[in-house]
Amino acid sequence: MFLKGNALLACASMRHQGMRPIVRLELNCEMWAAGYPVLTVKPLAFPVVSMRISILIFCFSITSSVEAVVLPVRETMLSEEALFSDADDGRIDMPLFTAALAASQATPVESRRLQLQYLDLLKEARQLFAAAESQLAAASDIHALMHERVFSGQYTPKCTSLVDAMESGNFNCVSATILFQSLTTPCGLMVTPIATPSHVYCRIELDSPVDVQTTCADWFEFMERPDLQQAALARTPGYSPNIAPRSLTTAQLIGKIYYNRGVYLLNDKDFADAERNFVASIRFDRTDQSTHENLLATWNNWALQECHRSDYSEASKRVIRGLEQDTQYGPFQTNDLHIHQRWAQALCREGKYAEASRMLKTCRQRRPDATLFKECRRAVYGVWIRSLTEDGQYRKAEQVLEEARLDFPDDVHFRRSTRRAS
Repeated sequence: MFLKGNALLACASMRHQGMRPIVRLELNCEMWAAGYPVLTVKPLAFPVVSMRISILIFCFSITSSVEAVVLPVRETMLSEEALFSDADDGRIDMPLFTAALAASQATPVESRRLQLQYLDLLKEARQLFAAAESQLAAASDIHALMHERVFSGQYTPKCTSLVDAMESGNFNCVSATILFQSLTTPCGLMVTPIATPSHVYCRIELDSPVDVQTTCADWFEFMERPDLQQAALARTPGYSPNIAPRSLTTAQLIGKIYYNRGVYLLNDKDFADAERNFVASIRFDRTDQSTHENLLATWNNWALQECHRSDYSEASKRVIRGLEQDTQYGPFQTNDLHIHQRWAQALCREGKYAEASRMLKTCRQRRPDATLFKECRRAVYGVWIRSLTEDGQYRKAEQVLEEARLDFPDDVHFRRSTRRAS
């Protein structure tokens, strides 16, 4: 019952023997310059773990007076910019509901309307809590209130935004978790958000802690029927009893709004907005590995898109930026070779051999382990010298040949004269 974000990563197949590229100056330089790559790339579907948030609850201390929680609406309005500033210290000082509205990018009109709706719900939740026989019974009553009065629709993966969820009646794990926590903690229930890599739920801290799946409207009815609870869990996408969970803070819970939005944007190939949302999510939760992996996937796929559009300069910037963040990320290592090889070929077709040679030299200095950069540069010298010779520019050809001899002193093909070769 979570977002299913499958990011397209790229992998490559290098035709080689061991680690030696197939490039040979005397055999392949014309084919290489004509656009036949030594390295080929094809995109594959790569399932990056997507966060599926089921029921989270954050615990904070609160006085018994309503005024301590329910501030006037104008005082609890919070802009997204202020929310980011608040997040940088690792904690959210404003009420969760208000912070979630800001993260959901609610307009001022939407915020005022939903704040008033929330205050009415909170008043009813307090009445239910006061009348309940136990804290568990209170949690059950508040959970039922939430589904009867707000989430009367159905689970909808894209309903991460609290605005969309409360106005449509549909919900997902993020929005259901936020609202449930916003209604229970002010009443005095001690609850903790719990997350696994692909699922989130809540835990009520009683003498014997009780886990709650807030997206399941009938969850509390299954308390006396473990078989029904297990069946409900089995229907919950992303749930795995074999993965160790972790508790979340309010800030980390807010980060899931940005994470889920980023997953959808990435799947839609809106890489700029996906990047912004994953970066925002990391500001709220620097420890979430799934967010980091999806940000890397965003940069990788964005670089490939720019490469396919022949904007090699932009593609180069993005893949190099990715490598600066994670030098061991396989798709970056592979597509670094692919993108710069394609760029060099394009420059050669335009007759910009010197630019291609300089670019590949810089790549080689950046990644001395990448033999392909060296072999591509050797090929550039070969087609450059041949082009100059065919045009009768023998003096310039000799100058380039001398450069090639200095860079490749052991290559016998650079030892002969360009005039004799012609």
